[in-house]
Amino acid sequence: YMGYADSAADEGATQGLRVWNLVDKGAVFEEMVQLEPVMEIAARILGADFCLGSFAANVLPPGAGRQNPHVDYPYWDLNDAAAWPASPKPLGAGFFMNLQMGVMLDEFTCENGGTAVLPYSQREAAWPDEARFAAEHVQVTGPAGSVFLFTGLLHHASATNRSVGHRTSLLAQYLPKYVRPMEDPAAVRAAVHQRASPRLRQLLGHHQPYPKDFEAGA
Repeated sequence: YMGYADSAADEGATQGLRVWNLVDKGAVFEEMVQLEPVMEIAARILGADFCLGSFAANVLPPGAGRQNPHVDYPYWDLNDAAAWPASPKPLGAGFFMNLQMGVMLDEFTCENGGTAVLPYSQREAAWPDEARFAAEHVQVTGPAGSVFLFTGLLHHASATNRSVGHRTSLLAQYLPKYVRPMEDPAAVRAAVHQRASPRLRQLLGHHQPYPKDFEAGA
């Protein structure tokens, strides 16, 4: 796959630009983060009272280098094998701790760095093996406007953008209620919280009771 290069070829290259806290940047993003078909899927995977972990844009300029294969379990920055906890026995996951939504604002191609994934790797809670990933990965491609979903245990990585144009996507991270969001909902303006739909209020943690002082009022 021409978009996923060896490490040496990408050494020193930027891995793209992030624009964080999209919920706070316009009503269109408030709507996009709560697309009902996606919400129905998220509820089945994460439980009905799931929350929003992060909503950001990712821009890969021409020449942006690839990521190392990683998992989002539950966060994207768990990208160091030394930080990976001991695998459960038997190898697997009792619960998914992350669902990712990607929205292709540009066409995703192999040339412009369409996300590389290792099919079926989400079935095991295991750290990616780079040699296997390099040999067996496929790239997610599709026209602008496409939406793709995957659980955070799927081994994946942005691939090298070898095109002459930018490749931009929106990335939403949904979490079960017992995982602390990666982006702080308090960073979202009060006006957004006040006009939020019931679903968006759920995503922003309005119904999350924890952490809680159980001694208060006792």
